[in-house]
Amino acid sequence: MENFQEWGVGKPIGLVLFSRQVLLARNEVWQLLEWIRTGDGLQVLGPFPSVKRWVQMYRHPSRVMKYLVNNLFPAPGRELNTYGGYRLCSSEWSAFQRLSPEKRRGLLISISEDEWRESLEEAREFLGNVCQAQTNTESWAIPRRRPSDLRMRRIFRSPEIQFFLRVWFPCQVLYGEFSYVIHRRARQGDLVSLEKLLRLDKAADSDPRIKRHIADAWANNRAKYKRLMRALNQQPKKINRRQVKVGLASLVSKWARSCDEELTAPEIEALVHAAEKAKSGNLCDKDLPTAETLSKGIQRHREHWKMLPDKNSSKTVRSPK
Repeated sequence: MENFQEWGVGKPIGLVLFSRQVLLARNEVWQLLEWIRTGDGLQVLGPFPSVKRWVQMYRHPSRVMKYLVNNLFPAPGRELNTYGGYRLCSSEWSAFQRLSPEKRRGLLISISEDEWRESLEEAREFLGNVCQAQTNTESWAIPRRRPSDLRMRRIFRSPEIQFFLRVWFPCQVLYGEFSYVIHRRARQGDLVSLEKLLRLDKAADSDPRIKRHIADAWANNRAKYKRLMRALNQQPKKINRRQVKVGLASLVSKWARSCDEELTAPEIEALVHAAEKAKSGNLCDKDLPTAETLSKGIQRHREHWKMLPDKNSSKTVRSPK
């Protein structure tokens, strides 16, 4: 991608590669969210796992990441504890939000260019293959350089992949937070977190603490109980392609700040169009709003991504004059 290469000169490699992969995956992200919301496209997943195992995956996110790394992102001859995506998302993940902004940026910078490139490309390829598998359950859409058809079938039917698709991925995109963070607050009785979790995961009330909060609301607070039951019977809010793409543009903006950089709205708009041209050959992404509307959307949605640090929260994305 020539435009990305020109734009990336002098910028942190983690910012360049992350922005490229996120923007290339715009349509896959929207498609997966639609399938997850309606449940219509999850035929490739196996039987629902035991309640005990499901709750454990909330409380031990590193186990899910370890399964994904071991089975989908092979790195021959490389130890897992030095693999960038694994280090960032598992063993150091649970403490990530407790680090100071300087230490969080230091952790991001410590991941090498090869680690960034491989883990991000593999992640985008995985999302693409999930989409293909959803639309063609007979072919199973085996990723390139991957194990046999039978092994991929087993991986797709694993509890870890099911948790990733039903909970982990939509929590990050829809709520801008890690699933274990929302789950922890829900267990503590936070009403908004309980509503978010119940709206997304109908098995969340299998957790004994969450079940106790629901029972307590039923006995002592009928208004709260009605809100929880309404969430349990609802689906996550439907979002269209434009909303997803503006949201991902704001994610790129927030990620840039995590890397101590500042991107303007015109820069991000140009990157989206570059990604569209590289993927489909079209000169621009017609789903994007006008430049001024995009700038306002980025400013409005940037704080949605609570999982990322933001050193300069007072800065705004500049719109073209």
